[in-house]
Amino acid sequence: MPESYAVTYRDIRRAIIRRFPYAVYYRIISSRVIVTAIFHSRRDPKSWQTRT
Repeated sequence: MPESYAVTYRDIRRAIIRRFPYAVYYRIISSRVIVTAIFHSRRDPKSWQTRT
């Protein structure tokens, strides 16, 4: 259920993994899920925005 997570930046959503300290940033385009970044939660959360 990728739509269950909140939008954090434009159309990018963030899913926080419970067991591990990681967050998955992704976008939904038609029926696909495109993963933009997987970040450790101790890193600067704005640094993923520089990725293309």
